Amino acid sequence: MSGKQEKHLKITPETQQLIDGLLISDAYIRPWKKYTTARLCIGQTIRHKPWIKDIQTQLNKSNIKHLTGERMQIVHLPQDPIGVKKQFKRIDLGTLLYVELKEQHNRWYKNKTKIIPKDIELTPRMIANWYMGDGSLDIQKVGKLEQKYYRITLCTECFTLKEHQQLQLQLNERYNWKTYILKFGNTHRLRITRKKDVMDFLKITKQYKSKCFNYKWRALNDKDFMDDKRKINMCEICKKKFETQKFHHQQTVCSKECKNIKNKLTMREYRKKKRRKG
Repeated sequence: MSGKQEKHLKITPETQQLIDGLLISDAYIRPWKKYTTARLCIGQTIRHKPWIKDIQTQLNKSNIKHLTGERMQIVHLPQDPIGVKKQFKRIDLGTLLYVELKEQHNRWYKNKTKIIPKDIELTPRMIANWYMGDGSLDIQKVGKLEQKYYRITLCTECFTLKEHQQLQLQLNERYNWKTYILKFGNTHRLRITRKKDVMDFLKITKQYKSKCFNYKWRALNDKDFMDDKRKINMCEICKKKFETQKFHHQQTVCSKECKNIKNKLTMREYRKKKRRKG
C-alpha cells in the first residue's frame, strides 16, 4: 500500500446500523498494522449465502468495495468425539481497507478484545442482523396440554455482564421488552420469553430478514402461537372459576379439587387420548 492514497468512505446511518449488527454477532474488523486503515470481514456456511448477498447489496449502496470467496473448511464440532473432524463449504466476505473502518475498530475493540460501544443504537435493522448472526428461536412446550411458547436467545458470550446490562437497559427503554440475562458457563446470554415481546421483536425485524433465515421468523406463521385464546379443556364449573378468579396462566384442565368427575378430563384420560392420536 506504500505510495497509494488511503481510501475513505461515507458511513450513513443505515450503514452504521449494518456494521453494528454484524460486529455484535459474527463479523470482525482486521486492522492494517502499518497504516490507519482496516477491513470488515464476515464468514458463514454456504447455506447462508443469501444473507451475504444481502450484505453485499447494502455495501454497494454505500459504495463500499468488497470481495467474496468460497472455500472448504475442516473443523471439530464440540458434540463430536475427539479426533473426529467434519468438512463443510463456507463463504467469506471482506471489504477493502478504509480509514473509517479503523475508527470503527477503535470503537469496537479495547486491548484486542471486542466490547460494546457506549454509543450503540439498537435499531430494528441492527437487531435483525444481530439476530440472524447470533440469535435463535426455540420452542418450549409447557403445561399438561403442552402449549407452545417461543423464546428468543441472543448469544453474546464474548461480552461482560456490565455490557449485557447496557444492552438489556436499552432494549427495555426503546421497546419495553423484558429481557433476562442468563448464566451460560462463565459467560452470559440475553433471552426474551414474554409472548408479546417475542411477537413484537419478530414483527419489527421481519422486513430486514434474509430468506435463508425464514425459520427464525417461523413463529409469525404459527396460528396456535399467534392466537391469543388459550385452548381450555375444562368442565363448565371450572370454566366459570377460571374466568372469575386468577388461576395460573398454564392451567388448561380441571383442578384436582373438581368433583364434576363426569365431565372432567383426567391426566390419565388425556394421555390415552394423546396416544390414540399418535
